[in-house]
Amino acid sequence: FIGVNSSGQVLCALWGGVFLQTVYGFSENLAANILMVAAICMIFGSLFSGFVKPQTAMISGSIVFLIVWLILTFGMESLSLPVVYVIFGFIGFVQFWAVVAGFVFLRSVTPTSIYGTVYGVANGAAWILGAGAFQQIWGFILQKGVNINNFQIAMEVQLVVLVLSCVAAVILANRSKKAAANSN
Repeated sequence: FIGVNSSGQVLCALWGGVFLQTVYGFSENLAANILMVAAICMIFGSLFSGFVKPQTAMISGSIVFLIVWLILTFGMESLSLPVVYVIFGFIGFVQFWAVVAGFVFLRSVTPTSIYGTVYGVANGAAWILGAGAFQQIWGFILQKGVNINNFQIAMEVQLVVLVLSCVAAVILANRSKKAAANSN
């Protein structure tokens, strides 16, 4: 879920307005409306993640986010305005679907004596990577020119992170299942 969060943060919270204006030529108001849809969908993703097992939401969220990111990355120039709205809505919903489930999952597999440490590391990784490291990485890529090609490169870098996030989610879920089976 850390890769999902860092990708969602870097696009929706940090570079989204510039991305939408540069790639699609949208006005500031239209870009803000699209980003508002993503933010509202984050709320719903948070709420609905509680109705599914944390492992299921964490894995499904990571995979769906990866698929949506692939569509946005490789279909970037051909997406219509309604599709961009839907994609950003999915990004917001699925980001917090996976993030909230990830934190709940951590709680279920962490001994009470180390909750503080585990949540500190998870929060640091989820938010510092998203708002810190990847903002800088995208900035480094985009300082060569804020254009479609450089946004494409930045989004491809995030794809690596998302693939690793999907792999990590599956590994964590499988390890917790094995640990639960061994304790019974």
